[in-house]
Amino acid sequence: MMKSWTRVWGLICLACAVTAPGLRGQETGRVEGTVFDSTAMAPLGGARVALIGTSFVTDSNDDGTFDLEEVPAGSYPVTFFHPRLQELGISASGGRVEVAEGGAARINLAVPSSGTILRAWCAAEAPGSGYAPVAGFVRDSLTNVSLPGASVTISVLESSGRIERTISDRTDDEGYYRLCGVPAGRTVRLVATFGSSGSAPTVRQTSPGGSSFEDLVLTLSSIGEIQGQVIDYATKEPLTGARVTILGTDSEILTDDEGEFVLDELPPGLHLVETEYLGYATRTDSVTIRSDEAVLVEVPLAASAIEIAGMTVTARGQRGDILTDVGRRTDFMSREQVDAVLPRTQNAAQLLQGANFPGLSVRDVTIQDGLAQIQGVCVEHNRARNRSGGGCQMITVFLDGLRLPDPGIFLAELNPQTVETIQLFGPTEAMMRYGNFGVNGVLLITTRRR
Repeated sequence: MMKSWTRVWGLICLACAVTAPGLRGQETGRVEGTVFDSTAMAPLGGARVALIGTSFVTDSNDDGTFDLEEVPAGSYPVTFFHPRLQELGISASGGRVEVAEGGAARINLAVPSSGTILRAWCAAEAPGSGYAPVAGFVRDSLTNVSLPGASVTISVLESSGRIERTISDRTDDEGYYRLCGVPAGRTVRLVATFGSSGSAPTVRQTSPGGSSFEDLVLTLSSIGEIQGQVIDYATKEPLTGARVTILGTDSEILTDDEGEFVLDELPPGLHLVETEYLGYATRTDSVTIRSDEAVLVEVPLAASAIEIAGMTVTARGQRGDILTDVGRRTDFMSREQVDAVLPRTQNAAQLLQGANFPGLSVRDVTIQDGLAQIQGVCVEHNRARNRSGGGCQMITVFLDGLRLPDPGIFLAELNPQTVETIQLFGPTEAMMRYGNFGVNGVLLITTRRR
């Protein structure tokens, strides 16, 4: 993780160094402070703290403290980053310090409380003081593993015990659920289901003026399986002898003459499926299995570097039953696909244009940065652009798992030779995975390990 941070913050500093107010030989002071995790009520170690517009960057210690020395006197905005922020789907608020010659400027930085974060998430859906959002994780009681795709239902009860109405949600990839439109000061009943397994009902009183958190546990009752076919993306022909592996387990199999495979006796939960075939790009996809469920997938492998495809979950159902429910598809650009486009590109924006992702558009724009105008790019998904009459509905970009603060500038400057893979999620899928960060879609970019 530290290496990826170095790459991202190196880019940030490259983009900002020209505006650094400090000059060598200028009188200096220092900036010190503490980073605090309000969600855990504890100091936050390993946070990356930076003075915006300069190359002054450091990491907080285990006790949350940090110290930046020899900072030229002046006024600086301060920000920080930690993977915990990404998990919560929020950005750091930061602050501003005034550095005096020979002095020490102090600032305390904090991750907002879980309740604050939850209320902010739910503000658009359930505004006002009459609501008390409920959130938490759904876990397996035996392994304590979080369960993605679990269904959570909260029933608002009348004084007689009758159900007035229900509100439902599904857990995200981390097993987290969020129910926003829950009335405050009411008796409610919470139930979670995952496949054929269900939790015991939890009855509680919602908070009169805030939010509450309730983890739900259930015991997984059965195993599941993945059925699938591996095909050539271009020809749609089956690939015989492709190796399909469940990462982190001993489960692997070779496809038969029809390119088909079955991986059974799999515990419910999120699984990473790796598919390999000689002469083709190796790919890794995530598949969620519920109790006593069979998931049917189609895995296209690309032999040509300009072909882009993702695993398609075509159907799912009980093992032995006819599979019926249509799934979702993502778009993916492998390293081999990137290499094919590289000779025609000078930056990551041109690489995206060469990828030709369905629904994605890339255009040059001028970005106002203070008093300066910087050439950048606007990257939009059609479904996001259609919601607005103008402007740029900029897609959210993660580089090696870290959200880029100014993607329109970074994509115009990022060396395409450093790119390993690119994955695109449209707004609908992105919001399911990344919350509000996904409203305009999400691009995941990984860089090459040297």
